[in-house]
Order: sequence, then structure tokens, then C-alpha cells
Amino acid sequence: MMKVFILAAGYGTRLERDLNSDTSRKYTHLRGIAKPLLPIGGSPLISWWMTTLAETGINLQEIFVVTNCVFYEPFKKWSLTYPGVNVVNNGVSSNETRLGAVGDLQLLIEKCRLDEDVTIIGGDTLFKEDFSLKGIINTFYAYQSKTKNPFGVVTCYECQDSVTHKHGILERDSIGRIIDFLEKPNPEATASRMACPCFYILSRSSLPLVKQFWQEKKDASLAERDATGNLIKFLCTRMDIYTVEVAGRYDVGGLDSYIQCNEVFRGHKI
Repeated sequence: MMKVFILAAGYGTRLERDLNSDTSRKYTHLRGIAKPLLPIGGSPLISWWMTTLAETGINLQEIFVVTNCVFYEPFKKWSLTYPGVNVVNNGVSSNETRLGAVGDLQLLIEKCRLDEDVTIIGGDTLFKEDFSLKGIINTFYAYQSKTKNPFGVVTCYECQDSVTHKHGILERDSIGRIIDFLEKPNPEATASRMACPCFYILSRSSLPLVKQFWQEKKDASLAERDATGNLIKFLCTRMDIYTVEVAGRYDVGGLDSYIQCNEVFRGHKI
């Protein structure tokens, strides 16, 4: 059995800034909406994930969505369409006091007393059409059949020199295993251009390492706790993390990326 955690506790401050400064006023209806609930191609972004997860046979009861006090009720209302999905309130009511993505992850691990493998999904991300969740899960199980040690599988895609400073960049060995992870490096800092979005599958045996990272970082700066790439950097020195290369993803961070993603999914059906 595998659990699915969707991290959806951000406050979308960059998108709100973009919306407030947008002189066209065509997107004012998006103000105050959590990014995973933004309409993409006519449906909430997170609903595209529900379709993808259903196609793999994952039961709705195994899906946990973590959000905050501000967006808890909208997510609960959304979840009525998907009976069984678990919406978890992290108890935080402001962007300044947020737990950070890794804090939210550890909260979910503890709340559901996780003792299974887990798929972790950034709630503001969708992938391009070549993305196969079933294929990635099958890859995970293939590695699992060969080891009893902690391990993980992540996605990656090639990015341009000009945007390495916006992404977590991983370096790999000849068999696609991560050997290092750099959080938003300048292009001259690494020869790699493989960006690693927040989509991970971790074995149940790796969960104590996630807890160890959180215990070491829970009093660190918010920047350290909020970047899931820092967790991957920590884990890759302690266990094998394998990569699956994909064509790319849509990260709905600001208005421009929202418009692009919405246009791509327009005409598609859930």
C-alpha cells in the first residue's frame, strides 16, 4: 500500500503580487485562491492530480492534502467531489509563520502514523504529457525488489542555463542515481542542467531519515525548511535516490506561469 501526500499549504504570495500589479485586470477573479485550487483548463489544478492518481488505481482514502487555516475550508469544499480524500489543516494562519514544505511533510507523516511508501507531490505543479505516474511507480517497485535499504525515486528534466538559479539542480552518476543536489545554483556552479521538481517517491524505510532531517532543521531558517530540495540533498548522502527523466513541468508560481499552464490544459478533459 502506498500513501500520497500533496503539499498545498503555501500562501501564493508571488501570484498575489502579480495579480495586484496586473494592469489588464483580466485575472482579478483569481485573487485569494490557493494555487492548487486555481482553475486550469476549467478544473482545479489539484483535480488533474486526482484523475492521474485514479488512473493508477490509488484509493482516495490513501490521499492526504495538507493546507493551512486560511485555505482549509476551500479545500474541504473541493474535497466533497472526491469523498475519502483527507484534508489536513496544519494550524498555521500566516505566511510568516508557515511550517515550510518539509515541516508539512513531517506533520503528515506523524498525523497518519505513516508506515508505508509515500508519493509526495507539490500542489502547484503539473507535468507535461509524457509524464506517466504508473510508469514511475513501477520503476520504484522495480528498485524495491532489489533492495531492503532506504531509497527513493524522483523526477528530473533538463532546463536552460538562464534558469538554473530558480531550480533545485541534481547531479547524477552513470546509472541515474543522485550524487549531489544544489539548491538554485548559478550555472557556472555545476555542469548539470537537470532540474528536480517536488515529486518524490520514498520507501517506508527512508522515513526515519526524513524525521532526522526535520529534527535538525526545525529551528533553522524558513528558507531551509521550505525548500524540499534541501531534504533531497540530505537524503542522497544517506541512501540511494534514483531519477526518472521527464520532458518538463508547469510550476504555477506567478501569473505568467499560470497563464501558460492554463492555455496548455485548455481543451483537455479531467
